[in-house]
Amino acid sequence: MKKELRAYLRAVRTLCPPKQRRRFIRDLKNDILQSQETTPDCDMPAVIARFGTPTEIAASFVEINSDNQLLSRKRQTIFLLILVTTIALIIGITALALQWSDAYSDSHIQRIYTDQEDNNYENAETN
Repeated sequence: MKKELRAYLRAVRTLCPPKQRRRFIRDLKNDILQSQETTPDCDMPAVIARFGTPTEIAASFVEINSDNQLLSRKRQTIFLLILVTTIALIIGITALALQWSDAYSDSHIQRIYTDQEDNNYENAETN
C-alpha cells in the first residue's frame, strides 16, 4: 500500500502546478493516512473512490488555486483603489490648506498695509 500511495501522490504532484503544491500534497497525504486509520481495510481502490483519480485531484487543486488567485487579485484591486483615493484626499486637503493659508496671508498683509495707511493718514491729519 505504501508504494501505491507514493505513486499516487507522485502522480498528483506531477499534475498540479507548482504554486502551493507542496502544502496541497502534504494535506492530501494526511487526509489519506487519517482515512486509512479510521478504515483499516482501506486499499488503493478505496482511496481513489474516496479522493478521486490523480487527474481529478489535480483539477480540483487548479480550480481552488485559481479561485484563490481571483480573490487575491480582487483584494489587491480594492487595496489599490483605497490607496489612490487616500492619496487623492491628502493632496486635495493639502491644496485647500495651502490655498486658505495664502488667502489668509494676503488678507492679513492687506490689513497690515491698511492699518499702516490709516495710521499714516491719522498722523498726517494731526500734524
